[in-house]
Amino acid sequence: MLQWLGTWWWAIALPIAIQAFLAFSNIAFLYTSFMTLFLIYPPIVMFLYYQQALSPLSRTNTLSKRAIISDDGIDIIYHHEDENTNAPSLKPEHITWDSVTGAEYTQQNFVLKLNGSKYQLFLIPYSSINPDDQQIFASYLDQKFNHLL
Repeated sequence: MLQWLGTWWWAIALPIAIQAFLAFSNIAFLYTSFMTLFLIYPPIVMFLYYQQALSPLSRTNTLSKRAIISDDGIDIIYHHEDENTNAPSLKPEHITWDSVTGAEYTQQNFVLKLNGSKYQLFLIPYSSINPDDQQIFASYLDQKFNHLL
């Protein structure tokens, strides 16, 4: 939703700005701008929020998954928390290193920026990697993306 707002902020601000400008000639436009701001925009924002929250991408982001990192890329394998469930499991996915456009380190995660995948960011928590393998993975990222880190 924040990406949508970052792209379309002007479409939200433009009607309010026009109505505020017209309020100098007629005070009724000021009331109209307040009604737009407080009565029309909140349901639109709520609709956008629920659309994002109920999208298939949001579902896959919240599922438990295992990532296998290899020279070919990253294989994502989804699994259920409860092994006794009858819910269908998702097919494994493969993210090639060509679709990784950047990598950075935060306090708790390796952050991989992706392009051409349904994911835009792929976070790998430090706690999910063996401490000995963290250095190996960090040096691997440095080799692959030394111009990006």
